[in-house]
Amino acid sequence: MRLARCRSPAIAAIFAILGLAGCAPTAHLANASDAGRGVAPVVPRLSSERPSAMDTQDTGNAPKLRGEEVSGRVLKLIDSIRSHADLSPDNIRRATGIAVAFDPDDPSRYGFHGRVDEAWWYDLGSVVNQVDGGVRGLEFFFAAPGRPDADPAAVCSPDLDGYRKRLEAMGFTASPVRGERDQLRYWEFVRGAVRVRATVAATADDAHHCVRLIAIDA
Repeated sequence: MRLARCRSPAIAAIFAILGLAGCAPTAHLANASDAGRGVAPVVPRLSSERPSAMDTQDTGNAPKLRGEEVSGRVLKLIDSIRSHADLSPDNIRRATGIAVAFDPDDPSRYGFHGRVDEAWWYDLGSVVNQVDGGVRGLEFFFAAPGRPDADPAAVCSPDLDGYRKRLEAMGFTASPVRGERDQLRYWEFVRGAVRVRATVAATADDAHHCVRLIAIDA
């Protein structure tokens, strides 16, 4: 399997440590108005342009938003997806209210990223099938590159239980997916042709499971 491509060595290292995905550096996104990436069926890949740990001046191509507000917009986007056509940049913009940027070398690679606070970033981007080059899904995640001390509370509302209740209210069926030794890999939510996979990380006191990465297929 080819490695997914990410735009930041820092993010690559963080996700390698978390065991979420392997990746190699990729290109820069350019701002645009409308228009994925190769990925294994289970392991999500990283998406659009994101800062390295040293990019303290980068403000992203999307507005600074609280973690709860970002998650609310992503949930609204998920609810709007009924078929593959709804993975489009137009629908992303309508559902989230955030303009989409494009890779100037490949318009099928699109998304946005922005700050939550001084430590945390949010990122949403398309996922492309490596075989035929078509968009196969979307990915959303939170990351704090170079900030192992970042407070997870900033991106943990709603937590997994909150996401599950919202998605079930939308008509999704929820189920945990486990691997070897019964270890939780991710939660899967299915509604018709739409499948959502949520990868979580526990807070230090194990009181909450925070949603860090969401993969959407339709």
